[in-house]
Amino acid sequence: MTGLEMKKFYELDQHEYELKENKEIQMMYEYFKKYNSDFDLDSMTHLMNKIINFYEFKFPNELYDGSVNKDSASFQNMLTITSLLDLDQLESRIHHDDRQFLKCEYWDHVTLESTNNKHYSAQTHYIRIKNGFINPYDLRSLTENLINQDKATTPEELWALLSTKSKNVDYSELTKLLEYHNINVALRKRILELTALKMLYSGNTLPIYGYKRAKHLIKEFNEGYNLNLDDSKIDRIMFRDYGMNRLLLKPHDIES
Repeated sequence: MTGLEMKKFYELDQHEYELKENKEIQMMYEYFKKYNSDFDLDSMTHLMNKIINFYEFKFPNELYDGSVNKDSASFQNMLTITSLLDLDQLESRIHHDDRQFLKCEYWDHVTLESTNNKHYSAQTHYIRIKNGFINPYDLRSLTENLINQDKATTPEELWALLSTKSKNVDYSELTKLLEYHNINVALRKRILELTALKMLYSGNTLPIYGYKRAKHLIKEFNEGYNLNLDDSKIDRIMFRDYGMNRLLLKPHDIES
């Protein structure tokens, strides 16, 4: 990227990753904070920066810039370290609240109340959700008096079974838990996509290296968390003509 291209690249940065200025994120957060007001936009920004720092350490500039011979022991050591720094290592290096947000992992007490079931008037259940699945023990406790052990592993499946088979039960607390889960999942997706976008504009690196890290982030989270993060925006940014009548990237530039 030439100096003029670089200047144009940064001039066209719309700063969507600035969460307090992003109207879409603000609207999502207004809904999210009804259920969790402690993990605010500052916390999310801090998490984004931690993830960027992790990937910049995992994939150092020297891995890409040719300054270290690929046949050297130093380069091979870099590759070894890179291979060891997986998502488990990232999770172990962030705060519990960050990890809970990323993994959609939380617990709650849910009271389900029935007026028509002589064996079941009101019970409080402990629910733990991890990676989008309800703890099997908690699930058995929830369902044994209501739906005769029908299969349900996710909050969505549980809601569908309970609301269909037990009409006289108050599910308001379970509904609240489901709403929290759903907004957490949606907001996590956007925060991770914006983290990938922010990598392109990091002051610690060149855009092309930031782009390669961002592609790794999206691939690893999609595989590790079973997500569908969208990389089309960062692709459009990096393949744009920045005034030199040529694409910023060529096919060989995007090799990992």
